[in-house]
Amino acid sequence: MRNDLGALYSERIAANAEFRLGTASVGGDATRDLATETFNDLTAHVVFNPWHGIGSRFEFRHYSPYFDLWTIWGAFSPVGYNEGAANFTWSAPGARTAFGVSGGYRAYANTYTGVAWLPLRNSGWHVGVTGSARAANAWTVQGSYDMDINFGASSTDGDVAIRWQPSSRGSLAVHGMAFQNIYEFTVGEGRVLGAGLEGAYQISPDLRLAGDATLYRHTGKDQPDIADWNQRRVSLRLEWRVGGDPGSGGGGWTVGPVKRP
Repeated sequence: MRNDLGALYSERIAANAEFRLGTASVGGDATRDLATETFNDLTAHVVFNPWHGIGSRFEFRHYSPYFDLWTIWGAFSPVGYNEGAANFTWSAPGARTAFGVSGGYRAYANTYTGVAWLPLRNSGWHVGVTGSARAANAWTVQGSYDMDINFGASSTDGDVAIRWQPSSRGSLAVHGMAFQNIYEFTVGEGRVLGAGLEGAYQISPDLRLAGDATLYRHTGKDQPDIADWNQRRVSLRLEWRVGGDPGSGGGGWTVGPVKRP
């Protein structure tokens, strides 16, 4: 138990660097635990944008779990992993159409556990795709799908939305989604489906009214040990911006609730 709050329980150093080479950039991050003399996190990436509207990113990561010296969790010898990932994006002139695809592979270190007739999985992968299209001046269609498969856990989710924005002052959208998570908070062989509405109206330059309503329906059956994910969510908020836009260098802040998860 941690009794001496003034004691030193961790010794870590970190560094990062980024270099730009024309339309490309190369960078990396490193975090080292001085107590165990190990690198907890090593990341190297390359970003390449050869033409306007086209972008790509390649990343390699080595991760080793880190625990403070006062905790006992490090005694269980959790293993780390090496991961490679890539992301590609494309957008048409005027951003009327955009598309993105991503993927990655993860390899875990040997845990030296399991049984001969049931070897444990030591790898994982993920893929994702996103897209949007402006069908008309006031209409936009957006969608995405992601799948993440790992040892002991997996998740899949997809969503689609149609947005109507006749002017810069107001918008209205209808959206649908579906997801499945298999890990500590599982929905088992079932699915969670959802549909909802959201809208916003700019009352004044600094005052905005926004709201949304979503219905979630759990499709799993005959699974008494699984939590009931059926939900109804409604949110109505008034957002008041004080001062200038921070993104434009004018400072200021916004009063309003955090966007729902």
